[in-house]
Amino acid sequence: TVQSGVASAERVFELLDADEEVAEKPDLKKLGRAKGAIVFEEVDFSYTPESKLIENFNLKVEPGQTVAIVGPTGAGKTTRLAPALLAAGLAGPKQIVLLQPRRVAARAAAARMSVERGKPLGDEVGYYVRFEHRSSRNTRILVATEGVFLRWLQDDPFLDRLSIVIFDEFHERNLNTDLALAMVRRVQQTVRPDLRVVVMSATLDAAP
Repeated sequence: TVQSGVASAERVFELLDADEEVAEKPDLKKLGRAKGAIVFEEVDFSYTPESKLIENFNLKVEPGQTVAIVGPTGAGKTTRLAPALLAAGLAGPKQIVLLQPRRVAARAAAARMSVERGKPLGDEVGYYVRFEHRSSRNTRILVATEGVFLRWLQDDPFLDRLSIVIFDEFHERNLNTDLALAMVRRVQQTVRPDLRVVVMSATLDAAP
């Protein structure tokens, strides 16, 4: 079952509006109504062909939009969504970045997507973690840790080379997660109205 609508998916969508401390970890059950967020609940991408995923789930991630996707562990969110967005042409000529909270998860996600797409790791799909990276000029999907992403923001504050930013495993959020999302939302709302933002989690309470 896929439901869509304005979500109370997380205070994360209100970090910039509320002027609260980013380091605070709010109770996920005590949420205000999110502003401008569309939520898709209980999705399962596992058995959906990549070419049909966006159409079948009506995942119209519009420019300037923030989307929350909630699905159980093993639903294929990590490895199926970014390639589907790329295949649908939503990335344009720019990159999709998929953010992971841990280095092991970033490397594993990139390796899995590369295998599924039948291309060597570091070509179309690559990763960038502390002290290590595998990517090239051909890389369209880059899996990175949130800490690395925050360092990128210092050199590219407007995220000019990115079209879509995906926050994965959001239920594991920490200071880096909150800070990265707050900064991405600020960029989206001020200088990059074309930027698409997706937040994914297995356990996020997204009930309106």
